[in-house]
Amino acid sequence: MADGFIPRQAKASKNIARGPNDAFLCSCIQNDSEREVVSPQVYQVREQGTANRESFRDLIVWQKAMDLSEAVYKLTVDFPNSELFGLTNQLRRASVSTASNIAEGYGKCTRGEYVQFLGHARGSNFEVQTQLMLPKRLKFGSDQHRQNAERLSDEVSRMLVAIMTKLRK
Repeated sequence: MADGFIPRQAKASKNIARGPNDAFLCSCIQNDSEREVVSPQVYQVREQGTANRESFRDLIVWQKAMDLSEAVYKLTVDFPNSELFGLTNQLRRASVSTASNIAEGYGKCTRGEYVQFLGHARGSNFEVQTQLMLPKRLKFGSDQHRQNAERLSDEVSRMLVAIMTKLRK
């Protein structure tokens, strides 16, 4: 159970379905009724800890989005000063917005609202992907930092699509 994640304590264990590798499917309590949220691989926790997690911080997609923000900050440190209020600012804001919208959606009351905010996160992530093309063309920043940011952005994008697809079923 330590490699799975249950956001809110389920009232009856019969309502928690087991998934692959004995990880639990996630259930959320909302107005005393349970609803399935997403597959266990999205909720597996990087660090070993308790299985009874209750935070957006435990979502791998949010953790990856935070890694993306960190990668963007590392990349933009070497951008020209003339870009401080242009591309640097825009890239940083879009990357932070991705993680922030995942977190905000997690805190919403309905599945529809959650999906809507995941859609906002996906849009912000696409902004990041677009804006990462300019440093490559203009030879701003380190190729290694840019490639890391691109890889993380692609990963976050795939995860967001998977979660949104699961939530819409």
